[in-house]
Amino acid sequence: MVPVTRRRHMQVRYLTMLCVACLANVPAGCARQQPTIPLMDPAQTAAEIRKILPQLEKGHSDKLQLAWYISWFRSVNSPIAHFSQSMARHEGALQKQLQAWAHRHGVSLAYHYGHGVAGQAQKAMDHEQGNIVRSDSNAAFQRDFLVLMFTDYDWQEHLAAALIPYAKNHPQLERYLHAAVAYHKRGVKQLRFLLSKYHYVR
Repeated sequence: MVPVTRRRHMQVRYLTMLCVACLANVPAGCARQQPTIPLMDPAQTAAEIRKILPQLEKGHSDKLQLAWYISWFRSVNSPIAHFSQSMARHEGALQKQLQAWAHRHGVSLAYHYGHGVAGQAQKAMDHEQGNIVRSDSNAAFQRDFLVLMFTDYDWQEHLAAALIPYAKNHPQLERYLHAAVAYHKRGVKQLRFLLSKYHYVR
């Protein structure tokens, strides 16, 4: 029978030899390397930027128009009026950042609904929501405004966040996207508070 001390020594020596053998099969300098993210195809990157930026621009433009409509044609409670005024300032500032970058890089921000099923469904939904907002009573308008803005802000936040990896070679665009994510994330929290205050969500 092998003594316990000697047996443990043999086990340690065996494990050491095994580790050395394994490391010998690893290329030099690779033992501690972190997994790398594959480089994106430049053509794919440009295509994604050109496809998504008009959607972000439309989001800014739509909310600016809605804020203007509220300021002139709607009588809303003070917290909602304050949110709308803040929305106009922030969306306007973000829109200017986006337009400045697009102008320098020759990127069109014109938005066009797609001709396929999804594009036409989006067009019909936008048209229907516009009709609802214009025909609402003041009480119903405040409810619908908060619900629609909650959905819009959440979508804008995630859309901008998903585009950030494609903007690594465009620092100004990347800063705009980070700012858009941060603002819309704050907006989602504010809208949740307003929805709970007005008893539209539990």
